[in-house]
Amino acid sequence: MLADALFDILNSDAAQQSYVIINALDKCPINSRERFFGLIINRVEKHDADHRAYNFLFTSRKEADIKARMQDSTAAIHNLPIPADYINANVHLHVKQFIASNRGIKDFPAQLKAEIKDTISEKAQGM
Repeated sequence: MLADALFDILNSDAAQQSYVIINALDKCPINSRERFFGLIINRVEKHDADHRAYNFLFTSRKEADIKARMQDSTAAIHNLPIPADYINANVHLHVKQFIASNRGIKDFPAQLKAEIKDTISEKAQGM
């Protein structure tokens, strides 16, 4: 199992700090999240006191089941919300750069490009 292999690697050298990033946990189907929690979070909790050689960073939107599971965790978990203004500014910048570099769009009239940028940025809702 992949989770076993991951923890074998993480536990192979207790003196070596390891960092694991799991991005967009909210994209995991809801019915699969509990299995994920069993494979990863439960092991982190079980070994948290013994093995501090590994660190996990999970990113996710605020989903009720994820939030509840993290709040109930016995592991050292810190919640660092990202303000919506930062997310919206990042989306806006990404769309602006995409429009500027896309061959099919960069030659559109300035007003149309602005409308595209504004509409996508407004409708993205932090995604």
